[in-house]
Amino acid sequence: MSFPNIAQTAVNIAVSSLMPLFLPGTGDDLTAARALALTMLAAYAPENEEELNIAAEIVCLRMHILACYADASGTDTTLQDRIRLRNAGVRLGRQAMSLRKTLDAMRAARRVEAEPAPAAEISPQQAAELAEIARMAVAAITTKPAGQTWTQAYQQRQRDAALAKMAAKHRAVTGDRRSAAASLSRPDGAGPEFPDTAPALAQVKPEIVTKPGGSLPDETRVGRQSR
Repeated sequence: MSFPNIAQTAVNIAVSSLMPLFLPGTGDDLTAARALALTMLAAYAPENEEELNIAAEIVCLRMHILACYADASGTDTTLQDRIRLRNAGVRLGRQAMSLRKTLDAMRAARRVEAEPAPAAEISPQQAAELAEIARMAVAAITTKPAGQTWTQAYQQRQRDAALAKMAAKHRAVTGDRRSAAASLSRPDGAGPEFPDTAPALAQVKPEIVTKPGGSLPDETRVGRQSR
């Protein structure tokens, strides 16, 4: 069993550190112990040296956990030793579980990096803007007025574009103002549509009211009387 993405030296070191744990169970058979170590490591599917080291630590901890529980089950083991061995097995199990979570997180991060990023969707307006930017970039590279550098020609085009945009905005504002003024004007162009009160005012004349007898008036009342 091989690990194609991992250096063989790293694999040999990991296997050699695990083989002593398997020799008692294989009758001191080195070949069987090596094969068992490779099988235990392959169960965690390491893809690089760091993952291989974490997998070796997990295998080692699990073998020691089994040894703690086996010793705690011995007939000649005192109650205090049994409790101590079982507590040690629990602590080792927590460490192994923490390492397994770390290994799973590394695998998930590797899968995310390997997945291609989804293509970004752009609107037609954004596509048109990008096309215009590309066109301006090509024009800046391929053409320039005589007597100017490429940078000066690009800056001139930028200024022209800005002035054209400002002129279009000014024309839009001026057109809105003219439309508003036209909506307040009379149809014949004679000015705003307000009622003409001049003829009515011309027909008003003051009226002086005097007392009978022709005496000078002590009261004057000015009224409005139409002809």
